[in-house]
Amino acid sequence: MHAVNGIAVEWIVTESEADDVAQEITAEGGTVTKEPEAWELPAELLDDYPDPQFEPFMVIGAVVAVGFLIKRVADVYTDLTRPGGQVIDTRSGELVVRIAPQLANGTLVIVDNEGSKVFQQSDKDEALELLGKLVGTGGHG
Repeated sequence: MHAVNGIAVEWIVTESEADDVAQEITAEGGTVTKEPEAWELPAELLDDYPDPQFEPFMVIGAVVAVGFLIKRVADVYTDLTRPGGQVIDTRSGELVVRIAPQLANGTLVIVDNEGSKVFQQSDKDEALELLGKLVGTGGHG
């Protein structure tokens, strides 16, 4: 999960956000390792994205500082004007952060090899502490 100067992340965002996220990564000293490209929805996630009206999703590969990652996740997680929630998956050994339109606003799900933990906005400190432990020490995955 960790790269030489940061942490490797795959961000899955809406098409309209992709360029802004890529620019934010580089502006904050990160490196975009895979330019935004269409994200193919895995079969096991089909039930999570049932509405064909959703904007297409893009995946961006990057290496970012842990602090930037946590701040970016926190900003999206606590922004109740954004529809849906976020899922952070550490199981594959590569960190994947994806939007989750099926979740209630302000919901964050962290998935590691021990299972899934669901956090509401009121659980912000606990959620970000767990995320920090997972990425700051190399994670469990």
